[in-house]
Amino acid sequence: MQKVISFILLLTVILLLITPLSVIAKDSKYKTTPLLNNGKKWRIGYYEGGPYINYPANLITLVKGLNELGWMEPVTIDVTKNPIDSRAVWDELSKAKSNYIQFVPDAYWSANWDKTVRVKNGENAVKRLIAGNIDFMIAMGTWAGQDLANNNHSVPTMVVSVSDPVQSNIVKSAEDSGYAMSMQSVTPHGILIRSSCFIICLTSKS
Repeated sequence: MQKVISFILLLTVILLLITPLSVIAKDSKYKTTPLLNNGKKWRIGYYEGGPYINYPANLITLVKGLNELGWMEPVTIDVTKNPIDSRAVWDELSKAKSNYIQFVPDAYWSANWDKTVRVKNGENAVKRLIAGNIDFMIAMGTWAGQDLANNNHSVPTMVVSVSDPVQSNIVKSAEDSGYAMSMQSVTPHGILIRSSCFIICLTSKS
């Protein structure tokens, strides 16, 4: 579990850019040294409600940070043609070279803001998480947070880019997720804020 928490906090720090990565790497309280998940690569999945301008940018920021810290080799991603297309970004990430992490090609879900597709995606994603071949989920946006922040699975989940997670019923409060999932935080309130964008890290309490 400690490895999972360290991995989650690493990704959170990268996304928040609280401090330069060169400084973070020298600070012993942040475990930035690449490590495997019990001898295997960390298998990462992605879930969103639909295309949105912030989502690809958040993914690219994450990848740049992981590259700088030695978790993966550089990858060039051009989003100028379609800056809201996270599927194109994910396809490139799935081909990235790394000894430590894998962006699983088929562990990507987007409903394109279709409520019917959303229901199917939610069911399929949870089934995949229960199967146990995904180690970490990125839930991008309000729909994603609502669909994956629950007791239906125990896979660590980072909910990113939500304006108000409490009002959106993603978590019960800033101190309590309301589920059998605990909020891991690097701030006293359990919810990390940058430019009105909340990042919530949920891990199994077991």
